[in-house]
Amino acid sequence: MRKLLLYIAFVANFSCHPRKDQIYLKSISDLPEFTLSNVDGSGCLKSSDVRKGKSSIFIYFSPDCEHCQNVTKKIVSNIDRLRSCNIYWVSSDTTAAVKTFSTNNHLDMLSNVFVGMDNKYSFYIKYLPPGTPYIMVYNKERKLVRVYSGETDINSLVYSTQE
Repeated sequence: MRKLLLYIAFVANFSCHPRKDQIYLKSISDLPEFTLSNVDGSGCLKSSDVRKGKSSIFIYFSPDCEHCQNVTKKIVSNIDRLRSCNIYWVSSDTTAAVKTFSTNNHLDMLSNVFVGMDNKYSFYIKYLPPGTPYIMVYNKERKLVRVYSGETDINSLVYSTQE
């Protein structure tokens, strides 16, 4: 009987309190506010500039991360499958490193891509990425569809943008 009461108390405790990851996901379920600087220094992008009507992929990355480079190569080689969405690469690394990453991967040549700097950490603070790459997919209504941590299968990513 005592074990049963302990079990009920244990279950009640966890069912009555939302888990931290549930609270976190709720905080980013609608596209949160942040500001990114354009890597070429020509201006900035605010989350309010991300318009409804197109899916959006946000990739928090580090230029020297091998997994980030692999994901980037997969996305660039499958860009035709992702033309219907906007893709935002975001980094808190140095401007020089991010520019080199962008140029080497030809991101600056893609019309639906924005490469930005999180100089004020407004993006990082909202998402608290546990590592890189960290990918968030938002639908046409700016609602969170999926979060990927680490290397991601391109087919899964493409599928997420169609939800």
